[in-house]
Amino acid sequence: MLKEQKIRDLTLKIIQVIVWFEILWAVVFITSMVFQWSGITDQLASAFFSSGFCAIIILVALTLLNVTANLNIISKAQVNKYAVEEEAPEDKQATLKILAVSGALIVAIVGSLWLAEFHTYRVKVADTAAKVESVVDTKLIDDAIAFIPPR
Repeated sequence: MLKEQKIRDLTLKIIQVIVWFEILWAVVFITSMVFQWSGITDQLASAFFSSGFCAIIILVALTLLNVTANLNIISKAQVNKYAVEEEAPEDKQATLKILAVSGALIVAIVGSLWLAEFHTYRVKVADTAAKVESVVDTKLIDDAIAFIPPR
């Protein structure tokens, strides 16, 4: 139960930090809109909405983790109230395993995005090469080359 309490406390602290970050970030955004900061407003608007979307996803995930930890605490308290058995020691490796699996998922997602980006890059290079090859032997290119003065 100690592990769940630590998770609950940590998630609450992180939720508080993210909420205060969003509040202060909104103040900066509103201030930039009121004073019409030139050039920064578009960048801030894009960053504000992007960070807001990411913060919402993180807040939802942290809330689910917090609710799960609270339900585990309640469940273990009820079991301890009615059960006479000794409590099994908590596995400290379980947390590391969960973090390792989460990290592996992130690596897999980022790796697949990299592969998709690499494939897109190769397709764009092939399209550009085909366009250049289609223009190589045209009269327009011959005229352009003849127009360039020699050194």
